[in-house]
Amino acid sequence: METLKFPSPSGVTLAADLYLPSAGPPPSGYPVVVVCLGWGSVKELMPQWGEALTSLGFAVLIPDYRGFGASGGERGRCFPDEHVDDIRAAMGYVEGRPGLDAGRIGLLGVSYGGAVAVAAAVDSRCRAVISVVGYGSGERHLAAVRTPEQWKSFRSRLAEDRRRRSEGAPSETVDPDEILLRDEEARAWRLRVEKQYPHMAFTTTLESAEQIAAFRPESTLPYTPPKPAMFIHAGGDTMIPVEESRRMWRMAEDPKRLVIIPEIGHHQVHHGEAFRSVIHHIGDWLGQHLAAGSDGR
Repeated sequence: METLKFPSPSGVTLAADLYLPSAGPPPSGYPVVVVCLGWGSVKELMPQWGEALTSLGFAVLIPDYRGFGASGGERGRCFPDEHVDDIRAAMGYVEGRPGLDAGRIGLLGVSYGGAVAVAAAVDSRCRAVISVVGYGSGERHLAAVRTPEQWKSFRSRLAEDRRRRSEGAPSETVDPDEILLRDEEARAWRLRVEKQYPHMAFTTTLESAEQIAAFRPESTLPYTPPKPAMFIHAGGDTMIPVEESRRMWRMAEDPKRLVIIPEIGHHQVHHGEAFRSVIHHIGDWLGQHLAAGSDGR
């Protein structure tokens, strides 16, 4: 694994981990999977993804978004459109890196990263996209983890913060759990990973929450021209409803695939038998649409 840095078009320096297969590259270079991280995640959380995908013959590039991990930018600022630009910058890095096949770039995102991947896949350099427990609408996502009364109160809080910003005040700083109300599984996951990776802890702002709510990656669907799109979801997900993947799958054009893995929660896609199942489905899809010798359809 190699840790590297490259610039975004806006001048922010992005850090990434690059995993390469042990076997030498084909004449055209390794096909590449760019991994889009979940909200607040850092690249150090994803070695199992890099190792699993390299075992299938793909190079894997996992960048930290600006504002997070080892990348530059304002700490904790979470503007999804900027993170889409970061993934585009990662594809630009692939274009200039010897040994990588810039004609075979796929995007794979998990959770918030699934939403980012779907939005970034409109870029012509992306040949195939996979969303794992992702969503098509930030507003629906944030509403789904709240009661109607909580959602009304949160929207009022965002409106008040917007009014204060218009008068020159800074956006209110908040704990990320004030934006994404986590269930028991998600709270335990956050405590565990922040203990292991203290640099992952962050605060953010209500302006970031407003940007997340306005983010609608499903608006990029269907792609023109069509490109392979796969949507994988955890059947027992209480953070992002299964219907988010179903909806995006219905909006996409062929070739497309929807996989619902029953009786697992949101974060279980990262480990154990659920992770192995996710990788099996991903490997089959990428083998058809991204691997050297595939037809890209």
